[in-house]
Amino acid sequence: MSAVLHGTRCPACGRVATPPEPYGCERCGALVDTLEPLELPASGVVHATATVHRHHRPEPVTPFTVVEVVLDGGPALKGVLVAGSDPVAIGDRVRGEVQDGRLMLEKER
Repeated sequence: MSAVLHGTRCPACGRVATPPEPYGCERCGALVDTLEPLELPASGVVHATATVHRHHRPEPVTPFTVVEVVLDGGPALKGVLVAGSDPVAIGDRVRGEVQDGRLMLEKER
């Protein structure tokens, strides 16, 4: 499992965002047409985890784990740990891919 995420980098302040900023830089206000397209690997380091036991949708099936990951070269994003994947702890490396609009993550081996 490995993917590339699309984003933007602001040449004025260096802010990296994924998904791409549709209106301009949220940090410094640079115009959208000045932002540089960017591809980021969908891998990084676990910053936080939380297990969800109840929620209002049938998918993903509970319980599931939400992982906040600081991407290599990018911002922090939240994703869902793939069912049956090895458990993760803060500081572990994970990689992922987007499935049905959701970032799905698994522990790197």
